[in-house]
Amino acid sequence: MENSGLKTIGDLTENLTKSVSVKDTTPKKLSGHQLDSKTTGSVKESSKPKQAGTAVSITGYDLQSHAKQYSKNEKVSPLAVTMAVEDLVKSHTTLLQKWSDNEHEPIGYEVGEVTNELKDFVAKQCLPLTAKEMSHELTTLAALTKRRDNGEIDTKTFVQAYVTKLADYPADVVKYVLANSARDSKFFPAWAELYDELEYWGRSRLRLKDAIDAV
Repeated sequence: MENSGLKTIGDLTENLTKSVSVKDTTPKKLSGHQLDSKTTGSVKESSKPKQAGTAVSITGYDLQSHAKQYSKNEKVSPLAVTMAVEDLVKSHTTLLQKWSDNEHEPIGYEVGEVTNELKDFVAKQCLPLTAKEMSHELTTLAALTKRRDNGEIDTKTFVQAYVTKLADYPADVVKYVLANSARDSKFFPAWAELYDELEYWGRSRLRLKDAIDAV
């Protein structure tokens, strides 16, 4: 891929992402993965009602450090971050995971009363990439892979399709998935190749946000 093409992708991505905002999305399909062990039944209690004085300070909560306890190596995965977010929520209120007998992952959450501060904290963990970050990640991926269509699809159309869809997921999830794609794939990934990975790494956190927003 020529340098001029990379510059075009970067410039277009930055312009397009300025108008993209976080969207509340419903699950399109389940990935078959989970954060917890498999169980059956409609609702699983993930936390007992909090005791007085046990709530963890939101202001001083070190999310990344807490997430490391759920990581197998130094690189903190998005799922580890989600589990750390769940721990914070559970320290403030009751958190129930909703399960289906026919699925192997939570299909939603039930949350007790929450403060606006906690809502804001969880919402922040679901924000998409900024325009600058989106430009950097897509340009890097384009530089490290080949286009299957050999550039036959208009670059603006090509980039806009990815920007719109990627904006539905938390920033760290997108960066993690795109970085893995750059490492593991020879070609720039089709959306179908990214979808399952994005759902696996990010859907639980988005479901948690939806449940908290509904309180």
